[in-house]
Amino acid sequence: VNDQLIQEAYDRMNLDVAAYHILVRVSPDASGADTLKALNRLKALSKNIRSEVDMKATISKLAANKDEDVIAEDLGYFTAFSMVYPFENAAYNTNVGELSKPIRTRFGYHVVFVKDKRAARGEIRVSHIFIRSTKTDTEDQKATAEARIREISSRLKTGDSFDDLVKEYSEDKASVNKGGMLPWFGTGGTASVFEEASFSMKENGNITAPVLSNYGWHIIRREDQRGIAEFDKL
Repeated sequence: VNDQLIQEAYDRMNLDVAAYHILVRVSPDASGADTLKALNRLKALSKNIRSEVDMKATISKLAANKDEDVIAEDLGYFTAFSMVYPFENAAYNTNVGELSKPIRTRFGYHVVFVKDKRAARGEIRVSHIFIRSTKTDTEDQKATAEARIREISSRLKTGDSFDDLVKEYSEDKASVNKGGMLPWFGTGGTASVFEEASFSMKENGNITAPVLSNYGWHIIRREDQRGIAEFDKL
């Protein structure tokens, strides 16, 4: 059994899945009546989903209702070990363009709609210059942060050193003393907009234009990229 699970994990590491899901919350120790109620509610919410268009419409409708017991969202791409195991099974065992059967996890009942599967992109290592800016900031604070990151970007274009600008400006205390260097990450390992910008660079040393995430502004430099290691090595 261990050998089968290890092989399954490795096979899944080589494949990224993009999916939506709907979750109806129910605690692991809920009564039989409450458990059945959650399951029936999920079935009712998902019974008319036949396509990605249907799924998006359902997500929009549920978001407008603001029901704390229901979560419906686009999860983007993820890979093995990113989700709890029953959820991972549903995602990998459901065909692209199809909706899974209801599944139970410790969070409640889910259905998963798989929108894409692709070969894994492996892992990447980047450095960044970071200027904090969040949705809760005032408009003046947001404008100041954007002006600062665009000034840094301009200085990079005129030949200033990335490493020097990290020391001068970056507000990421965890990486500033490492030249802005971040740990290796792969699919689902960081904010999706940061991930996409990082993997869009084709060569080591490439630098992005300013990128805005939920945490703030980033200018990202690619340091290295690697594929999934061979089975025996891992």
